[in-house]
Amino acid sequence: MTEYFPRKAGRSPRTARTGDELHRLRRRQRIDRVRRILVRAEQGFPVAKLLNKAGYFTKPDQYNVAVALTQAVIDQNPNSATYLMQKLDNVYVYNDVRTYPLSSYSYMLLPVGTDAQDSRLKTEKRQTLTDFLYYSICVGQQEMGNIGYSPLPINLVNAGFGQLQKLKTADRRWTSRGGTCAAATTRRSSPESPTRTTSRRSRRSRRSATR
Repeated sequence: MTEYFPRKAGRSPRTARTGDELHRLRRRQRIDRVRRILVRAEQGFPVAKLLNKAGYFTKPDQYNVAVALTQAVIDQNPNSATYLMQKLDNVYVYNDVRTYPLSSYSYMLLPVGTDAQDSRLKTEKRQTLTDFLYYSICVGQQEMGNIGYSPLPINLVNAGFGQLQKLKTADRRWTSRGGTCAAATTRRSSPESPTRTTSRRSRRSRRSATR
């Protein structure tokens, strides 16, 4: 189980992090991995589609990434070396036609120590964290697509709420803002349909040629 996309031996992936790096890649005419928000900011920058398990080529838009991440699994074993880390094996091989297989998500480290364990945190700070994170992983997800990211699917939203509940264990004066969120649900269709490996048009062309 791994959160890293399988790669061939001797290959080391690199991610462009700035617009300048993006333009250097373009001048070299090479294919590389970049952050989607950079590509979105650079109008007209070409993006390679990936072949998924269902046999369709898909692009990394907000819809296809959200569909793929419905299959993300979180290690819930506190004794594991990868506790709370994402397991993306099922994402890479998900056979939904919309899946973008190279999908993952970012972490936020949440301090959950008690007052005795962490003197920097008091009830007010824990409540501020709760209010910010509740908005971020719930209502705020509706804006993610507009700024170049993909909204979290409901399985990851619920997992986030599970971690927020740990603040109550650390401080009973902490107030929960809720435990469920229906805002971040996966849409059933994408504005751009995925491209299949063999298109209907190409099959009709071959049949016409043989007549």
